[in-house]
Amino acid sequence: MRRYARHIVGLAALALLAALVLLAFYRGRVPEDKTEVKSLGKAAILLEPEELPDLIGILQEDGRLRAGDGFGLDITENVTCRRTWLSGEDYTILFRVSNGYGDTAEATVSAVISGEVEHPELELSAISVTIPVGEAFDPYSYILSARDSDGTDRQGDVQVGTVPDTSVPGTYQVAYTLTSSDGMEQVKKYLTVATPHCSLSRLREEPGLARRIRQMTKEINERLEEDRISLQLLAGMEIMAEETRVEELAGALREESLLTLNGTRYPLVEFPFRCSPSLVYRTVEHLRENGFVPVIAHPERYRCVVQHPQHVYEWYRMGAVIQVNKGSVLGRCGRSIQRTADLLLRHRLAAAVASDAHSPGMRTPDMTWLRELLAERYGAYCPRLLLDENPERIVRNREVIWEEPMEIEE
Repeated sequence: MRRYARHIVGLAALALLAALVLLAFYRGRVPEDKTEVKSLGKAAILLEPEELPDLIGILQEDGRLRAGDGFGLDITENVTCRRTWLSGEDYTILFRVSNGYGDTAEATVSAVISGEVEHPELELSAISVTIPVGEAFDPYSYILSARDSDGTDRQGDVQVGTVPDTSVPGTYQVAYTLTSSDGMEQVKKYLTVATPHCSLSRLREEPGLARRIRQMTKEINERLEEDRISLQLLAGMEIMAEETRVEELAGALREESLLTLNGTRYPLVEFPFRCSPSLVYRTVEHLRENGFVPVIAHPERYRCVVQHPQHVYEWYRMGAVIQVNKGSVLGRCGRSIQRTADLLLRHRLAAAVASDAHSPGMRTPDMTWLRELLAERYGAYCPRLLLDENPERIVRNREVIWEEPMEIEE
């Protein structure tokens, strides 16, 4: 497959990530001398496809990429990179380096490629299937074809993620990955959770809303499969909590007139921006007592949290999962909300960051630049945990991972 694109790597971001991330994560060892990594400002470079195999050498020669082992030695020559083709002209490039102790650091940048680029191809016979409980499941039987960039058959080299236990009812994700023979590029598949807004009051006007959402999700997935688009939607709702109807939430969730995320124990719950903190406390307590784990949507936007962010730590202690919005992190909702989001992230109180996507052109689902920003500000672990690992755990009905959340001193 050939794609035409323009490839501009933001060297300022690359240099900064390489500088801060590649030097910082060495499992608690204290370096004797932290090597400084030089940034050449905000210059950008234009790469042609023939330059991609020597990307490390080009950046190293220009002085734009440096990696230290944390003990004063330059180990830039040990850096490896791998690009992931997202769609069209868009890529991410992962840079990785290890020191002599086996400690590894990573940095990810966004990229756009210009010229003719050949990609490995991975095609599945379906993007969603239904299997009776207890029936054997062979993930490899759904691989229709897998070819390297040069057309070589690579079907036997496709890596399959966690295989679901079909004896347990539920909806699961199975990840398929094909890496090119030169190790430079990957092709992956993704899942998306659909969460339309809802409330108990809205159900009075639309009592069959949950049923329609499930039906629409099924129809969209069928169309995606027909068009061989590597995307699957999972049904859910963003549920607005109401002061006078807190005690009705659990019953509506059990009856499935309100939907959790992909049928799990995790309902996505939002609150009015000027809500009282007591509404959140009562809602979290009610849902936890009834076996649900509420995912609190964008608490950094609630006035009570902006004024007293310590509330979020208390909600975490009660068993809630905290989700921050992309727009808040990027400063699109105002400085006070951005500062609050930063505070929650620095205190490791956010278990996930979501797009809060509303349309293709505004509040979009594109998380590329956010991934880079999270790695730069909060460490390489942050985007992996908040954008990949924990969201997947939620839709699979698993426990989320927390990185030692801290209290906020006011």
